[in-house]
Amino acid sequence: MDGRERRIGVMVLAGIGGAGWLPALVATVSRGIGGAATAVGATAFVVGVGAVVVGRTCWALITSRKVGAGLIAVGVVMVAVGVALLPAASAPRFGYFDAPANGRPASVGPTVADREP
Repeated sequence: MDGRERRIGVMVLAGIGGAGWLPALVATVSRGIGGAATAVGATAFVVGVGAVVVGRTCWALITSRKVGAGLIAVGVVMVAVGVALLPAASAPRFGYFDAPANGRPASVGPTVADREP
């Protein structure tokens, strides 16, 4: 790999990394370490798939397709670990199955059926 290919590889990886780290930062803030691991793992997976499919991997500074396949495996593991670390989703309040006994949400006012004759 000559200097020009390496320079192009660094620029491409900087673009992919920037596109991958921004969602990772947002996921870290909103979902914690599990969100960050999921976002970074997804980025590693995409770079690995690109390296395996293209074959000429100098753009990603990856030496062979085997290394790209390893990057795919690392990405899958990171996504799995990240999903396992995500906090449990909270149940929605006054959802379809959690309605009050009268069948109406508390914010609904009296209806025609509630009037006395």
